Amino acid sequence: MSIVPTIRKMLVVKDPAKWKVPIWFTEVGEALGGPVDPARQAQDRVKAYTMGIAQGVSHIEWFEAQEGGYAMGLLDSSSNPTPAYVALRNLVTALGPAPVYTGWVLLNNQDYAFVFQGATNTVLVAWALPNAVDNVSFGQTVTAMNPVGGTVATTSTYSLSNAPVLVLGAPANLVAQATTNLSRPFPWGGNYSGVSWVSVAMGGSNVETGLHQLNADATSTAVTVYGGQARDCSKSSAVSFTVDPNFLSYTHASIKISAVVRKISATDNPGFNLKYESATGRKGIGWNSVPGSDKWYTLTWTVTDDEFVGNWGYHFSFDCDSTNYSRYYLQQVTVTNLVPRPASAPTALTATPGAGLVSLNWNGVSGATGYNVKGSSASEGPYETITPTLTGTSWQDVGLPAGTPFYFVVSAVNPGGEGPDSTPATATPTPPALSILLTGGTVRCSWPTSASTFALQEAGSLPGGWTNSSAALQVQGSDNVVLTPVVNRTKFYRLVQ
Repeated sequence: MSIVPTIRKMLVVKDPAKWKVPIWFTEVGEALGGPVDPARQAQDRVKAYTMGIAQGVSHIEWFEAQEGGYAMGLLDSSSNPTPAYVALRNLVTALGPAPVYTGWVLLNNQDYAFVFQGATNTVLVAWALPNAVDNVSFGQTVTAMNPVGGTVATTSTYSLSNAPVLVLGAPANLVAQATTNLSRPFPWGGNYSGVSWVSVAMGGSNVETGLHQLNADATSTAVTVYGGQARDCSKSSAVSFTVDPNFLSYTHASIKISAVVRKISATDNPGFNLKYESATGRKGIGWNSVPGSDKWYTLTWTVTDDEFVGNWGYHFSFDCDSTNYSRYYLQQVTVTNLVPRPASAPTALTATPGAGLVSLNWNGVSGATGYNVKGSSASEGPYETITPTLTGTSWQDVGLPAGTPFYFVVSAVNPGGEGPDSTPATATPTPPALSILLTGGTVRCSWPTSASTFALQEAGSLPGGWTNSSAALQVQGSDNVVLTPVVNRTKFYRLVQ
């Protein structure tokens, strides 16, 4: 759910003119083998497409169409449909060719659910946490489809597992909750968009507060030592971590990384290199020896050029080079943002209507390096970013239809992240004035370029017979201009939206 937002942050910095270009996933796949059987592969396909569409991916391609030796084909080597094919067919049938994502909701405050306007009705795609089963009451009768098997049940309750289900005709109260959540970050265990630090406490079941250890059981062993929980890291040569994307994602804030460590025995000689994603690629800070086994030691590093994008699925690691140097306990890891986000929202936001536009002005926020302008067609939102990281305190949203009210909020940003949204302001764009000037043998029609949703039409008589003008449209300064020769008859002109 963080890939598209991270890419858009990158584009804002690297190529601002293209920050809203369509984003494609050209190769999404999962090979059969180990715990991945055909049913699991099909379930994961539904999840990948659901979360891809939800985060704004415009085109998703599965690798591969027909089995070619990678155990990923939608069709097997004999061209027979696989369970993944059946699951995709059922998902496409429910969502239609152009599904509209309307938001997310947590069922029973814990189960993931994404709502779409589908082919014929609202569709909720949901699944429970791994290794969990949760009884969900919908408060009304719904149609629940297993996308893998295609079985359909009419029920008001559903025993939700980690296998996804399609709820056709989602209840209105859940749709309303999802719509409210549309512009909010998806909370994988909490909303960390405004916190100053994230942490993971090691143990049998790691306590993750916005910081996640990747493949914890494959790279370390949970232990109880010295009266508390920890992880024995001697199992592998490296342990890796990823921060919650709402905490840091393509953000150049100075951070502090700290780790609470201890030798397994006094004769061991453990140590590691802290490797992290930087603005110039993956970097290492250098070798750090674990000081001793007599107590817990806190190692701390300050990083000023971090740029967490998850290129290989993680943001930083403690790399021991080999298991010869990984005999240490790890109790806790913390990442602290050293650059406070703007604490307050911009004030005195005003919205002034114009011809096909709204002009915005607001008071600046101390410590802000830019502002995000967000818009909505409703006062309660959701608000979508229209233009990111403006450096000034004014902006015009042009090309808006006249007569429709628009709502705006503004937030301040700095290297530490984004602050809270301002109080909304609203304005209704006005129709443009059409100026007609006769000069010599030419009729000059002009109107503001901000009214880009309007076109010039002409007619030889009233009330009807209007056609779009075939004359070339020119831009002169802030005006659209059309020049037509004078003819020996009456001609009428108008602008239409």
